[in-house]
Amino acid sequence: MNRLIGQPFLGMNRAIDMLCLNFGNAWKDDTIQCRGRAFPVRYPEYSLHLQVQWRFVYQNQILLGSRDIYEPFSPNVGEDWEYDLIGRPDSESSIFDVVSKQVSQELMGHHVTECTVSPMGDIRIIFSNGYIFEVFIPASYQDEEWRLIDSAKDEHFIFYDIE
Repeated sequence: MNRLIGQPFLGMNRAIDMLCLNFGNAWKDDTIQCRGRAFPVRYPEYSLHLQVQWRFVYQNQILLGSRDIYEPFSPNVGEDWEYDLIGRPDSESSIFDVVSKQVSQELMGHHVTECTVSPMGDIRIIFSNGYIFEVFIPASYQDEEWRLIDSAKDEHFIFYDIE
């Protein structure tokens, strides 16, 4: 994880409820096809994929947390609201989908100043603007909890690599 120190924040996204944090320089440009349309994609040098509890903290306040994916941003959504749909207007999106844009904007142009991993796999990343990103391993059994992908070197570092 030391390779993240000094790397700029590039953005975040989610794949259903897996958080992806992107760092470093854009490493590769590509195009993906979906439903007959071509979409440009920029792969980051480093990507941290998380399937555990996490939160962004600033000045002792939680700005965004993993459970925000499961809550609608607006209280006026119907009972049939589903968290796993993306690309909706803010009024129909999750708290994560709305607030993550603001957190990303605050982190853009900033870099990782410190990154530590505990023996249990908990992560703490401190950014140059004072934002802190924390990860908590929530289980006693071993499962893949997070993965750091180094695209340039084609390496994957997996916490609890159970294969």
